[in-house]
Amino acid sequence: MDSQYDKTSGGVTDHVNGISFDISEARDLWEDARNGQEVVIPLVIKEPTVTSTHLQEVLFTDILGQKSTSLGGSSASRVNNITLAASAINGLILNPGEEFSFNDVVGERTTAKGYKAAGAYSGGEVVQEVGGGICQVSSTLYYSAVLSNLNITNRQCHQMIVTYLPVGLDATVSWGGPEFKFKNDRDFPIKIEAYTDTASYTVMIKIHGTNVDGSYVSFTGDSWTTATGHGAVSYRWIYSKDGTLIEKREEATSQYRNQVASTPSPTPSSSAAPTPTPSGDPNTPPPTDTQSPPPTDVTTPPPVEPPVEPPVEPTLPVTPPDPPPPVVGDTDE
Repeated sequence: MDSQYDKTSGGVTDHVNGISFDISEARDLWEDARNGQEVVIPLVIKEPTVTSTHLQEVLFTDILGQKSTSLGGSSASRVNNITLAASAINGLILNPGEEFSFNDVVGERTTAKGYKAAGAYSGGEVVQEVGGGICQVSSTLYYSAVLSNLNITNRQCHQMIVTYLPVGLDATVSWGGPEFKFKNDRDFPIKIEAYTDTASYTVMIKIHGTNVDGSYVSFTGDSWTTATGHGAVSYRWIYSKDGTLIEKREEATSQYRNQVASTPSPTPSSSAAPTPTPSGDPNTPPPTDTQSPPPTDVTTPPPVEPPVEPPVEPTLPVTPPDPPPPVVGDTDE
């Protein structure tokens, strides 16, 4: 049995050699034996693939994916909520095969837990809601999980575009509504590091693990305008260690509605408009923001109390036809 990470002790379990034998061979030996004859059945010893020594050496040695997004334009209440949500997932470890659920880990956003009212999307408008802004954490984590080449099992886009990430690369959450989930389908445990950086005024998420083959991922999207909003298709580009494209995979289709004209501020997103990145041709050089080397996403810090601004509607290229819209809840936090 392979060595595994023990969440309780914070260490690794001892590996165990497997022992087996050929049942058919053992039956034939038994049936062919004379009365009183000693029967010797050969045993097969199977060495573990991952020993305890090896696991200790490679555990969390690599950054599989990382992303930072700007907090510019956020109110103090919104930054407070983002900080709490990031703290809730910071240090979380997933063993191979385990699934992450944002709502299960972060829990319900309540005033008793310190969450405050801040801007959130609801019915095409920006409203004040306890926990508003934490979708920036789920979206930044989504981006990092894709860069880490993890299996996304549940993701929905916002009702309207956000401005801290390119169109189509976000993931909304709401208590009792949209969820964000992914599974650790890699061979080794992964650990989430999440925090708000006051120096760069960003939220940073890193996923640590073990990169066995040196492969890495880039995450891009193609977007377009529609009669009622915006559409986007995102892609996962998987590269070998030497930069050779292994696979270009369609990741998700997103549909966003236009914001209602009477929508008041504050906004649940930053003040910087997104810059959609076309996927390009598979034969072009690797897109930017991959994990070879890790992206830096350096942002100039704004004032301590940044002004609250409404979302910026970007001008996007028209690329018909419209893809089918995803199912979203009534409220995005």
